[in-house]
Amino acid sequence: MFDTLNDIDWTNLSHAYGSAEKAPTLLRQLAFGTEGEQEDALNWLWNDYVHQGSRYDGTYHLIPFLFELLESNQFPKPHELINLLLAYGVGEAFLPEVHDLEWELNTYDSSGNLGSSGKCHLLIRENAPMFLEFLLPTYTLETRLAAGFAFAHFADTYTHKLTQLIEALAFETNPLQCSNLLRCLAHIGQLTQTSLAPDSLLPFLDLAQPKIVRLAAAIAQVNLFPKDGNIKAIETVFQALTEAWTFEEERIQYMWWNEGDMLGYTALVLPQLDSKYRLRAITTLQALVETIPYMTQAIPQTLLLLILKTPDQKHNKDIVDLSKVERLALQLLLKSGQLSQYTFQECLVTKDISIAQTQPISKQIFRELIGDESEVNMLHGRSTWFHYLHGQR
Repeated sequence: MFDTLNDIDWTNLSHAYGSAEKAPTLLRQLAFGTEGEQEDALNWLWNDYVHQGSRYDGTYHLIPFLFELLESNQFPKPHELINLLLAYGVGEAFLPEVHDLEWELNTYDSSGNLGSSGKCHLLIRENAPMFLEFLLPTYTLETRLAAGFAFAHFADTYTHKLTQLIEALAFETNPLQCSNLLRCLAHIGQLTQTSLAPDSLLPFLDLAQPKIVRLAAAIAQVNLFPKDGNIKAIETVFQALTEAWTFEEERIQYMWWNEGDMLGYTALVLPQLDSKYRLRAITTLQALVETIPYMTQAIPQTLLLLILKTPDQKHNKDIVDLSKVERLALQLLLKSGQLSQYTFQECLVTKDISIAQTQPISKQIFRELIGDESEVNMLHGRSTWFHYLHGQR
């Protein structure tokens, strides 16, 4: 293993804080060290080689060796390698956040070569099918969860692999991994015309299924077949949001679907529903904003989109045209302390309005709905969910 490790001039490669000269030592420590040494190596590979979304030329040269170690099945915790490789591929842009690959692929270094972040992404993408091998029931639950989630980030290249996910779903018995695979299916199905029949997911909507499986199936049904308008799926979505379902099976961590905020992830499908559900969606999300203490920006952002955007999501409505229900919901949202300033400004952006031009529009909204900005209680940092994740309850 690592036969070509010494062929690379690591001293001339870099990471976030300097030279990558210690990379060979870290790789050998990871592959052949004690449990403590492996944990220490992982910490360095995280801290130095992916920083605030940036990846480096040292990161790029690590990737083939990490895949070699993963493929060897000699590392006792493959999910740790999968998580690390995913971060090397997308930085911090984990689903459903959109990874700005277009920007990375148009970023070049001083020599005119593709930037390291873009190169890292392409190399991970090229090897992403290896993640599917770790969906087998012989691997631990944590490994299967990491593998399914990681693969979904590169699924637009591998839509023909849909059948492997379906096969994995057929033998999976753990509710959390079932929901993970259903979310993967939904994500891939949004990227390509699916061969799945509209009724193929209905068994997962059965009341006998765990809540997290039912809800994931409902989300998948709406994402894959938006024109089908399956009532059972739609009502499951609304029931989960109205009752603020909680999930003992769900894992709450940064590298997970919407950081583990399943209600927020559910809210993201509402704009896809028929327009007849729009006011119901607004009042449902308004109630959530008022009643649950912790959330990512998915719920506030979706509520804003439903209120302020035209149905095609391309234009902003004029404030004077908002209905009484919409005006009240927007007032409550702005005062709730759940909405970040950046999310608010981002939602005002259209093809004709840049984020730098949103300030006059936001001032008009405050003036029309509230009177001034003094009563507005928007967040300026991370979402309340960030503090929940870090135990600041």
